[in-house]
Amino acid sequence: MENTTETTTGLKRFLSASPYTEPVDIKKLKFVYAAIERFASSRGRKMASLEILEVACDEGWITLPLAALGGRVTAFDINDKAVEILRTEIERRNIRNLAVTVGDGNTFDDGRAYDVVVASEVFEHVTDPERFAANVVRKMKQDGCLIVTVPNGYGPWETKNRL
Repeated sequence: MENTTETTTGLKRFLSASPYTEPVDIKKLKFVYAAIERFASSRGRKMASLEILEVACDEGWITLPLAALGGRVTAFDINDKAVEILRTEIERRNIRNLAVTVGDGNTFDDGRAYDVVVASEVFEHVTDPERFAANVVRKMKQDGCLIVTVPNGYGPWETKNRL
């Protein structure tokens, strides 16, 4: 398990790798980071040793922080223009532990299994959530971790932090 100083430093690095600035987006990033940290700790591993897949990565607003953790990250999105934008950013930042490709969440199969699979704000966009979920779960190692976020509108946290 990482100590408090390492956790704080790691979280700062994670947050600073994303272009997100809105409080609700920072909340989401903190949730993803904490989930990965808990998973790694529960397995006696460092986050940098994890293999992570991000499903529907868009332009990389979560993908880039995932790569900042130091592990091997694979990401895909159905939108080829978003993938090209992300590839340009990967090259600009000289990121070496991140591979991105065009793919469909219903059928994506790179023949690998991952420690952590992240599907952030994608389920509300798919037409067949059961098929999508089944394929996403197939990408996880048997003792893997699935992290899912969905937009939650204007709950108490958002209301308080927007005032």
